[in-house]
Amino acid sequence: MTDAAANLKAFKATRKQIKGSLTRFSTYLAALSVPDVSIIELRQHLRKVSELWGSFNEAQSAIEELEPEEANEPIHLLERDTFESRYFAVTIELETLIERKSAAERAAQASRQINITANTSSYREGMPASQASNIPNEHLKLPRVTLPTFSGV
Repeated sequence: MTDAAANLKAFKATRKQIKGSLTRFSTYLAALSVPDVSIIELRQHLRKVSELWGSFNEAQSAIEELEPEEANEPIHLLERDTFESRYFAVTIELETLIERKSAAERAAQASRQINITANTSSYREGMPASQASNIPNEHLKLPRVTLPTFSGV
């Protein structure tokens, strides 16, 4: 086997591994339980999927250089088109999930803030004005006042 044939075989094996990785990510997304996954996990998966793009492009370009015949051109184009379609489908789905999870977390945070504000104001509304102003404010820190001591003289 010549060096070119060995290199071609190695690049095709690399391309096969990359396509397999993309298939695993696609399978992961299909089986994903959205409420149980964190945004951090989704971002890590997106980062790993993004790395596949460059690796595939390198391997496919090397294969195209080693098989420059025009008869192979439709095969090369089909490989690229298939990979690109699957790659973008996976990345779009990951981005969409990240955006949905982020929006849900922001909405939950806003809801909690509204509930805290509503509870505080309804608590104060049921009291006389003199007592409502005495509700402890966790965010307000006053300086310590030291009183003089009386010695009795």
